[in-house]
Amino acid sequence: METISVTSVNIGGLELKLRKIVRPLPQSDESSETQNRSTTLVLFFGWLGAKPRALDNYFNLYQESGLDVLFIPGQAKLFVWPPSVDVFAKSLMELLMRNTKISSYDSFLVHGMSIGCYVFTCCLMKAYKHRQEFSPFVDKIKGVIMDSPTYGSFERMRKGVAGGLAKNPIVQTVVPRLLSIYFFFAWNCTVEFFEKAMHFLEEQPLNVPYAFFFSQEDPMCDANVISGMIENWREKMSTTVITRFWKKSVHAGHLRHHPGDYKETFNQFISLYFDKLHEHIMEQAASKSKL
Repeated sequence: METISVTSVNIGGLELKLRKIVRPLPQSDESSETQNRSTTLVLFFGWLGAKPRALDNYFNLYQESGLDVLFIPGQAKLFVWPPSVDVFAKSLMELLMRNTKISSYDSFLVHGMSIGCYVFTCCLMKAYKHRQEFSPFVDKIKGVIMDSPTYGSFERMRKGVAGGLAKNPIVQTVVPRLLSIYFFFAWNCTVEFFEKAMHFLEEQPLNVPYAFFFSQEDPMCDANVISGMIENWREKMSTTVITRFWKKSVHAGHLRHHPGDYKETFNQFISLYFDKLHEHIMEQAASKSKL
């Protein structure tokens, strides 16, 4: 019988949670797909203000799929002061490559939620800038889910942070104005960095399957810009992308408001992920046999 063990992994004062499925000893006749699931780790980049009950809904999906999860909480400071996300990205990737509890996984499946998509993109930017050092991290990524990405304009990212910091309407009105003043004076190391991150996402998709969950009325996510980016990927880069789009939904709340649609697309992506992973493993085995 499977159970869940939760252990803490600390990085720069931030506590990450590793949710590991405690499995019975593997059987000799265990399928290769089951074995692949036990060697894949989900890197779940969370959204601001995520509640435990809401997170559990996503963790349960992955548990049902037989996948362990490392939860990486969202932090407002990583958006407000980009130099901090650069430092965080470096520390996180070093942890993922060197921590014995994590480095034993053969592949990563990334799930970014809201501003978590931005943090993950910053990790890739750092990795591409220092390829020799961080290529092992990038090479392990075999699939990406972008869920309610705060993407399309700096204005949307600014509102997204305000919404994640507080639910009080007055606070949500005041915070964006204060952020506007702050970013005006720190433009060179804030807004310019955000624009570089969005351009990087558009121009440097990984050659792995992607899934996008987004909606038309999301004030923090420009559906038209995302749709255009996906079409560009499909046409020019042959990137495999599965999408689930709603006219009406809630930012970082699609699973709660559209559980049937969400789970259908999620399961479709998981099947695609493992099909591609199996192909990759077989290709590696064939290459080794020729040596």
